[in-house]
This record gives sequence, C-alpha cells and structure tokens, in this order.
Amino acid sequence: MSGFGKELFLKFPMTQPTNYSELFSTLPANENPEHSLIQGISYIIHEDHRWLLPIAHRAQQLGELPKPCTLVMFDAHMDSIEPDCTEILGAARPNLTPERLIDTCQNHLRKLDDDWIKAGMELGIFGDAIVFGGWHPESTPRADTYQDKATSQNHRFFRVGLPLHALAYQGELSDLARSHAKSSDLWKILGWHMNGYVFDFVPGLAPILLSVDLDCFAAHWHGYNFPWPDEIFAIEFLEASSYSTTQGWTGKRMLNALAQKAGLVIFSREAACTDGAKKGNHISQRLNHFVFDGRLSSGWYSP
Repeated sequence: MSGFGKELFLKFPMTQPTNYSELFSTLPANENPEHSLIQGISYIIHEDHRWLLPIAHRAQQLGELPKPCTLVMFDAHMDSIEPDCTEILGAARPNLTPERLIDTCQNHLRKLDDDWIKAGMELGIFGDAIVFGGWHPESTPRADTYQDKATSQNHRFFRVGLPLHALAYQGELSDLARSHAKSSDLWKILGWHMNGYVFDFVPGLAPILLSVDLDCFAAHWHGYNFPWPDEIFAIEFLEASSYSTTQGWTGKRMLNALAQKAGLVIFSREAACTDGAKKGNHISQRLNHFVFDGRLSSGWYSP
C-alpha cells in the first residue's frame, strides 16, 4: 500500500514526525499506519477502527489531546456495542500502557470494530462521543447515555446525520427550538453556539479527536458497496445551507472546522467495509478532492 503522509502536503511544508514510531512498530502489520502533520495537527491513517485506542492514548501522552477527550466521528456505523470485557478494561484503566491497550485490541475487543468507543470510555480515553453519518437505521437512538463501570461516570453519545442535513431547516445543528432539548447538550459537547445571528464554533476549547472512517462515504444496497459518486460528494459537502441560523455553512466547511479543532485526526481504512482497497482508494481520492482541497495524499491504497 502507498503510505498516507508520504505525499501528504501538496500545499503545506511536510514534516516527518517520529513521536508515534515506537507505537506503530508494535501494531499489527496490516494496520500500516502513517503519520504526518498539517498545520501542526497530527494526521494518521490506519486500518481497523479499534486500533485507534492505542494511537489516541499516545496522543494524550504527548499532550496533543486531553484525557479524556471528546470523540467526533464520521462513520457509517455507530460502533456503540457495550464491550464484554468491562472488568478487564476497568483493571487496565489505573495503569494504562500501550502494551495493555494492544492486548485489549488484539484479544478482547470485537473484530467487527463495533465496541471500541465504549471500551475507550471504560478506559478513561473518551468522554462524550458524536457520530456523523448517513446510514444508521432510524431505530438507532439519536441521543444516549452510557455509564462506565469503572467510575460510574455518564458519557453522552449522539448520532447526527450528515452535515448538510444537520445544518438545514430543523436540523440538529440549526434549529433554535432544540436549545432547551437534548440538542443543547450536543451543542455544548461540540462547542457549537450562536455567534451573532449565525451558528459557529466556540473558539479556544480543548482539542477534540476527529475520526473519519472511509466507509462513511460508501453506499450500501442489497449487499453491495459503492463509493459515493461525485454527485453525492458535491451535494453533501459543497451545497451551502440557506437556513437563517446556518447561512453559508457547508459540509466541507464543517468537516474542515472540526479538523482545525482537533488535536489528532485519524482516518480508518476499514477495507472490509468499503469492499476492498480499490474502492477505498476511490473514496479517499474523492474525499481529498471535495473536502480537503488536495491536502491529503490520494495514494492511501494501491489498487
């Protein structure tokens, strides 16, 4: 596979950070992680989502992220299953080491990568979580609370649609009528507020962890997976909201603003969910073109 980060800067000078190298050498070979900096923010790509945990832990050790941190994710799945190994996680939490995290990901978390978020809450890595994505069943709760077993702390868990819909009329990020409902908690966690007459992000808040799963940008139909065509990328990320409280906001602006708020941005390839590296490569190229203005390498995969 081509290395993400080796061609990462098309518009910014590239540095070759080494402060993740020791950790990367201990991850499974198929994780194939790469790390670069864009405007001082770490960008990392790897394979399976659960292996984000030791990477996030390293970012917290380096002071790039607070502990716990807010997780903001773009994903086709909620990944919100409660782990079966909460006792193991609770025992690891007081003296959390990369070795224990790697053992947890390898031997105790589900290979479907659907329980790692609440595992991260049990380990004290994550506080609250927000998931943007367009393919969740309508039966999935839009707001939930998870109480970890280790400290009995309550963690808020929000499901939000894709930004275009969340910013539109009566959307989760636009509707002032929601200010006294559950969405007000969503706004506080996201750092989203009215700035004059239009919503914007509160400046100066603690860095978030932004996680982008490439399968968020695939369409699933009758067992087939298709990368989004250009038309969907253009609509979902380039069309601007005309609603009064979010006038001018686009999905592209939202995702880039979240990246600027982040202490760490992680992309998960999840090739099994994008129907292979070739389609994942197509998704990464379109995401790079429509959202990141060519700043990211389009060579994340070799077809």
